[in-house]
Amino acid sequence: MHLAQPPSPRAGTARLFSVLTLDGGGARGYLTLKILECVEAYLNTLTDNALPLGARFDLICGTSTGGIIALALALGRPVSEISALYERHVPRIFGSTMRRFGWMRNFRPRYRSDALREAMHAFFGDLTLGAVQTDVCVTAASLTNARPHLFRSDYAKPGPWRGEDRLADLALATSAAPTFFAAHATERLSDLVDGGLYANNPALLGVVEAFQFSRPSRRGIAPPHDLGATCLAQLAVLSIGTGEQCAMPYTPERLRNGGLLAWGAHFHNVIDESQSQYTNLLAAGLLGTAYHRINPRLDFPMAMDDVRRLPALKNLAELSVSDEEFLRTRMAIF
Repeated sequence: MHLAQPPSPRAGTARLFSVLTLDGGGARGYLTLKILECVEAYLNTLTDNALPLGARFDLICGTSTGGIIALALALGRPVSEISALYERHVPRIFGSTMRRFGWMRNFRPRYRSDALREAMHAFFGDLTLGAVQTDVCVTAASLTNARPHLFRSDYAKPGPWRGEDRLADLALATSAAPTFFAAHATERLSDLVDGGLYANNPALLGVVEAFQFSRPSRRGIAPPHDLGATCLAQLAVLSIGTGEQCAMPYTPERLRNGGLLAWGAHFHNVIDESQSQYTNLLAAGLLGTAYHRINPRLDFPMAMDDVRRLPALKNLAELSVSDEEFLRTRMAIF
């Protein structure tokens, strides 16, 4: 199904309900940040007022590493500050391997959660969901009943909202990737794991969540109510990936006839990449020009915990002509 295309507004003629969605991808979230630095800088050149990037959106949705970034942006933190967090801590987080030998390695997470926990608590402190300046939604999943769990700020229609949830806990829950890290427990919920199990690319989730607003956004923008052409003309969805995998970090021969042990180390790579690309196809087909995705091709294999490739990601973060056109015509409207 392809809905009617919304007209493309000219910069300065309307105020669109703007949604930013951020994929999961572990250490590759550093590429997301480098792209966001470019987006932030470009938008600031188009407007009279330089703003932190989060302030230019009505809703930010993120999964896993994208969930951590979403929470930080929603607080109003500059992208450069979040990039510095990743540069300082990601090598430690994915360097804290469990000291397990032989068959014992198959029964415990690959990494200890200590370094990740320390980094999140140091960055977010005791701030809670009630402290965000931009509305935000981050994903997690419950091991108790295998259901999605969304941590939202207070925009949603009548329903549970927990403003006292600590942001550090939310960051640890959304990034608790099975086999990599242990499940996380907040003060009120236990056994939470990575939301990438169902929404590694949360682009469509961001659209659905925009429909849940019971009030104007914090920028004073009325939310859309459906996917009709009129509402699409008032919507802008910017989706940022963690790099399109063109060379997977495994050989198909190993998995073709493989069982649990062969697939165990790579199921995240397969699930995350296929889910992200499929969601992109659906979002592009449903939303048309109201949707834009920035997701550079990775011409080298990079697993979510491959910190050796971090320097190479910097060279991939640049805006194309089509990226700039979307930002100029649908985002630079303030």
